[in-house]
Amino acid sequence: SLGITSIRGNIIGDDDYFDDVYYPSGWAWDDMVYPFSAQINALSIYDNRIDLVIEQGDSIGAQAKIKVVPENNYIKLINKVRTVNDSGLTEVMPEREVGSNIIEVYGAVKFNPKKKESTVVSVTIDNPTLYFLSLFKDALDRRRINFRGALLDIDDCNETFAYMDKNPSCENVSPALSEIVKKVNKSSDNLIAETLMKTIAKEVTGRGSFSLGIDQIEKFAVRAGISPERMSVADGSGLSRANYISPRYQTMLLQKVYRSDIKDDILASLALPGEKGTLKNRLTRSRAEKNVWAKTGSMTGVATLCGYVTTKDNETMAFSIMIMNHSVSLNTANNLIDLICMRVASFSRKRS
Repeated sequence: SLGITSIRGNIIGDDDYFDDVYYPSGWAWDDMVYPFSAQINALSIYDNRIDLVIEQGDSIGAQAKIKVVPENNYIKLINKVRTVNDSGLTEVMPEREVGSNIIEVYGAVKFNPKKKESTVVSVTIDNPTLYFLSLFKDALDRRRINFRGALLDIDDCNETFAYMDKNPSCENVSPALSEIVKKVNKSSDNLIAETLMKTIAKEVTGRGSFSLGIDQIEKFAVRAGISPERMSVADGSGLSRANYISPRYQTMLLQKVYRSDIKDDILASLALPGEKGTLKNRLTRSRAEKNVWAKTGSMTGVATLCGYVTTKDNETMAFSIMIMNHSVSLNTANNLIDLICMRVASFSRKRS
């Protein structure tokens, strides 16, 4: 719309708002291929992942068909998914070595002669800055804007840039912080949680790093009456197994928030039973359905829920429930948590 039809020179991605550390401490290396472990970067796009839409091949034994979304030349896909007969199982597993954008997909999709069904598998990419630039170049090509230069990370440039001296061609304004926090809490979005933590560090200290973001979280905890010795913070999302806090102290944090001026925004950000989010299929058709606002948290052997519940007397309580090192299924652990929430929602101090 500005009348630009060609670009001379290079396109440079400036990701220096954050440092170059992609992962907090304690994240599992074998999780790095999955979207909940996407790399954290100041220049990010499409959640720093690709989606693979997988369909059956033309016949039993044939290679499955895979569509990459967004379509790009940044990753290399090796398709080892086969079509099996309709008595088989659809099971697809991706692999990507650390530091590589070669993605191998293994497994099988069952053949349905009457209806083609698709399975979507999401896979993270390496180096979000170059991924961003690659998709940007693809967008230029689609709009027939000629560009023959290089795509560069700013760290590969010998030049410094004074942005205040330049006029921006375009700009994008983010949603309000309250809307961003809704995405974090209702959908349990790790990438945004970590991005927010680094942003807090950048805005307060001038450096966007995990360690400085953790410092800010610990300072907030101190204001809530919790000493740093009583908790261990390793990241902003809770994915690291190096995070430690007791239900008692987490409840103290929730009380601090409830009595603050951000109470309404935090309540609005939490998941609700029966509504879109992590509690959509939980606590429904019970008294807790309209009386619980909460954040889920789970990993292998761990099931947790914390938030607020309104009792039968219309009294609001903060709660934190943690089931650690369980050997039952996650559904069984969550069912026990839900039963506790239902009991609290039905609680009354009045004698019947």
